[in-house]
Amino acid sequence: FLETQLKPLYVYTLRMHFYYILKVMKMSEDRLPNYLAKKCVQLNIYWAKEWEVLRLKYNVPLNLHIELSEWKAMIDKSLETIDQSMRSEFGRKALSAQNHPQYLALRGERDVVPLCKIEDFQVKRWFLKIRGDLLALKHRPYEAQDQSCELCSSGDVENAYHFIGKCTAMMG
Repeated sequence: FLETQLKPLYVYTLRMHFYYILKVMKMSEDRLPNYLAKKCVQLNIYWAKEWEVLRLKYNVPLNLHIELSEWKAMIDKSLETIDQSMRSEFGRKALSAQNHPQYLALRGERDVVPLCKIEDFQVKRWFLKIRGDLLALKHRPYEAQDQSCELCSSGDVENAYHFIGKCTAMMG
């Protein structure tokens, strides 16, 4: 999310799910999808049970017992709240990163340049390599062997953060 500034895929698919259920609930009473959806609500099973989990986890107003005319507003408000909550969570995780120390240098979302605003393809390639840990660097969080940088002989761990921001051999 930090690099692309796109909505999380989960929010996109959740929106599709919510609007599908709304469409089914608007069907006539004699349609099987409508009958089954109402049974799910009545018995609090399948997707209806998951909506309750979302309501509790994100503190959103998912109430299946309100008037159908109010569902669209309820869905939109819930999706916005979930999206904002996920964005905040991504930011917190980035600022406490252990395997990607380059994020520790960030002070917030404003410090990140979205990939869509970078026009040079080669720069985008480097960003994706760094983010995906696809550089052939010595840092491996799961290994205990010597991981110090051989290029600058500083003794620092050779990770992406050191490679792009601290290595004196790369700055020269």
